Amino acid sequence: MKVTCFGEILWDCLPGGNFLGGAPFNVAFHLQRLGAEPVVVSALGQDELGRQALERLHALGIATDRLSRHHDLPTGTVSVKLDAQGNASYVFADPAAWDKINPGKGFIADAAGVVPIVFGSLALRHEFNRRVLKELLEVRGALRVFDVNLRPPHGDVRRVLALAEHADVLKVNDKELARLTGVESYEHVKHETFPFLKGLERLERLTGVRSICVTRGAHGAIWRLNGEYFEAAAPAVKVVDTIGAGDAFTAALVVGVFEKKLSPAELLARACRLGSFVASQPGAQPEYEAAKVFTNSGWMKPESAGPAHPRLNRRPAPPAEVQAAHPFASRRPGPARRPFARPGARFPRRPAN
Repeated sequence: MKVTCFGEILWDCLPGGNFLGGAPFNVAFHLQRLGAEPVVVSALGQDELGRQALERLHALGIATDRLSRHHDLPTGTVSVKLDAQGNASYVFADPAAWDKINPGKGFIADAAGVVPIVFGSLALRHEFNRRVLKELLEVRGALRVFDVNLRPPHGDVRRVLALAEHADVLKVNDKELARLTGVESYEHVKHETFPFLKGLERLERLTGVRSICVTRGAHGAIWRLNGEYFEAAAPAVKVVDTIGAGDAFTAALVVGVFEKKLSPAELLARACRLGSFVASQPGAQPEYEAAKVFTNSGWMKPESAGPAHPRLNRRPAPPAEVQAAHPFASRRPGPARRPFARPGARFPRRPAN
């Protein structure tokens, strides 16, 4: 199973040192641990940090043939600060090599044979990458997984909503769900379920995507799929840092949706388990064997999950017209997708049903 991961590769500059990261690279790392073959589509500078990044990718066995190199742009970096709870905040260098991803001739033809495509929003802060991604998203038959990554000041809500209309699966965290749906915050109700159900319904109306996951940190995740809901608790862990936990969740989700071996509830629980494991370890790419993470519980605290909402964890029975090539990643029948958004364009919202 090959997976295209489009977006930034950069160095996380932490108090304890520099660590190679960026959401697409983190997702690729975990995809490989789960048995997939990731293809990273990004860019590095012709500098020392770029050389070290290539060495790291080669050591991991991740393909680098779709990485472009630039003499005039440095390899990306981001300054990361952790609060007392291990939550990260970021300051990104601008410009950086990953602002100009040029995967080379034959890229689109190659991508046609790679069914899942994972992309985020951060790498689209400049027009060049938006044009490249436009071509990639037009590949027929691909499973398009949009992992939203709103990092100030690169968080244009209108652009993200317009881009989401091109996705089959949408993944957000609770803060991103609030921003995209116009809610001030979910922090005071994070332990509750109902407010998130309403937020997911609103996000579906805004984007047309019928497969949307929201992660809630220690409170687990909820998946709205073809009008039904599934919820999974997060295993209780001692959080070291949250860097890469959401990317690990995304990787498990992508593999599960594509392989179609698990029920939605089982798949969501598996993704939460991997995300919690990564949060319990230092860094975004801890070494692990997937089978042990999914079967052993020595890295957890005793679980203390509350009961699920009564509407949750029911196997969906969607109409046949939305059960297409990817039953966990359907779109409601309706108008064709809009042309890819131009920078600065106005995006009128679709009327609520």
